[in-house]
Amino acid sequence: MKIAVAVQEDHTVSQHFGHAEGYLIYVTDGLKILSETPISPENESGSHCGAGENQGHHHGSLDQLEGCEYLICGGMGQGAANRLMQVGIRPIVVDQPQGDPRQLVEAYLRGDLQETQPHRCCGGHGQGKEG
Repeated sequence: MKIAVAVQEDHTVSQHFGHAEGYLIYVTDGLKILSETPISPENESGSHCGAGENQGHHHGSLDQLEGCEYLICGGMGQGAANRLMQVGIRPIVVDQPQGDPRQLVEAYLRGDLQETQPHRCCGGHGQGKEG
């Protein structure tokens, strides 16, 4: 299974999918990590998380996530979550991503990763802000 983690330039977990500067792709056997590959988004234009008519900041980079089953990040609007699900990627949004991305993937594989709903982390797109 392949798991993507949205990251910043320094490879820390991005607090918001639309602000990510790249991804770390982890190939796993379902129990442990087998490999890690960094990739950078192809498309840097557009709104930061898909609001409005533009398809969003990372719409063009979804092709780079092909084969991934999951994407972990610290926040995401519902529009971005919907687009990911349309291409077969389940978003995993964590309230306060702590530790390095590898630790989050390992926690997910153990069943220990606490997640929240995508719209709870991004209230600026008409879904209302929860706090």
